[in-house]
Amino acid sequence: MADDVEKTNSHPQKRVPCEVYSRIVGYLRPVQDWNEGKQQEFAERKTYALAETVQPSPEPLARAPVREDPERG
Repeated sequence: MADDVEKTNSHPQKRVPCEVYSRIVGYLRPVQDWNEGKQQEFAERKTYALAETVQPSPEPLARAPVREDPERG
């Protein structure tokens, strides 16, 4: 593996490849070990920020009433 060294603002930066893991078929594996089709699927995935996709409820949800169990007293 060849390391690239880049000078930016007179401070050298060493850059090395990063191994990315993702979940496929229930367990984490390095993406580089996936077959070509799965790698393409991974490249086409879209990520979402949950806070941006879920709208808060205008009012809290009502709780169901608690029923007393006559056998438990």
